[in-house]
Amino acid sequence: EEEHEEEHVDHTYCSITYPGRVMEDNDNNGWGDTQSDEPGCLMDPVVDEEGNEVIDEFALEVSCSAMASPSVITIADGETTLSWTSENAVSAKLSPAGSTSYFADVDANGSWFISGITNSRTYDVTVFGEDGESVVCPMPITVSGDEVMEEEVMEEEVEEVMEDKEHNYCSITYPGRVMEDNDNNGWGDTASDEAGCMMDPVSEEEVMEEEVVAEETDEMMISCSIEATPSTISAGGDTTLVFSSIGDITRAYLSPTGSASSFAEVTPDGSWLIGGITDSRSYTLNIEDADGNMATCDAAITVSEETV
Repeated sequence: EEEHEEEHVDHTYCSITYPGRVMEDNDNNGWGDTQSDEPGCLMDPVVDEEGNEVIDEFALEVSCSAMASPSVITIADGETTLSWTSENAVSAKLSPAGSTSYFADVDANGSWFISGITNSRTYDVTVFGEDGESVVCPMPITVSGDEVMEEEVMEEEVEEVMEDKEHNYCSITYPGRVMEDNDNNGWGDTASDEAGCMMDPVSEEEVMEEEVVAEETDEMMISCSIEATPSTISAGGDTTLVFSSIGDITRAYLSPTGSASSFAEVTPDGSWLIGGITDSRSYTLNIEDADGNMATCDAAITVSEETV
């Protein structure tokens, strides 16, 4: 036994019962046939029937599990914690579901607090193995009351369209279109995309009023600005997104630039800290007003190359 143990030290082979790992020993020499997590050990050479060395490398499979807690919230609560665990992963990233734009570089096992949630959504955690292999685990969040509100809006639109067919005038709130109603009779003053409807007759005085309203609308257009401070950082660093808005803003949220999925509901004027940034990227501030008008602005972040 002593001689065998010395031979192992000389050859630096992997022991069969290294803590947390049990390996095969097909040639019954007391040393494991496959690579283990044991620091600096080599796999024990195994030979086939013809005496050729067979390399039996042990592949570590990357896996993960994740959830939002709580996963069902109300708009009044508007917050939850994303948490995840992984096996054989060395790093992880968070993103809106289906997006390749990550908003946070995180540990392979960890959690992330999300607030200001107003609608149901899903976030993904992507975990990466040592060789770059990756696995995605979703974390769905349901905002209770979301579905009920959508059904009520659809019922209202159907009722308005049915009433419009009786009068054959264009309804003010035909889906996807909002029109002026200067004479307050409940029907739109201008032709819409609504099939077969007629515009509501208006006088010259009302036409002038429409032009004034249009000018006022132009003056009330919404806008925003956002910048990353600092905008150039080193790998693994952090920065703060500082933003402001002009107009009667009813909703503001952040998203990776080019993605339709948001990762944070924010106030129209404020800031948001982003940490663990490893590559250059851009984030977008999206704003909306009560009339459905939207505007966006972007902030670019540059990760400088590491100096040798």
